[in-house]
Amino acid sequence: MENAIWNGERLVACEVARDYFREKAIREASYSGQLRCPDEGCVSPVLKYCHGEIKEPHFAHRDNTECDYIRFEKTS
Repeated sequence: MENAIWNGERLVACEVARDYFREKAIREASYSGQLRCPDEGCVSPVLKYCHGEIKEPHFAHRDNTECDYIRFEKTS
């Protein structure tokens, strides 16, 4: 998932990864459960930020759940 919400701001994972200090703040927000799914109707809205040496930066649901936003994002 490319997008998340944090403190009312829409985050884009690839943009977060470009700034070390911004990415550090987002990682801390991720650990404390502050990142949310952009889908207001999501049944499991807590997201985590993922970025490593192999995988591209992205957001993922902490709980594996069916989310309409993920299906929408994949078809866009």
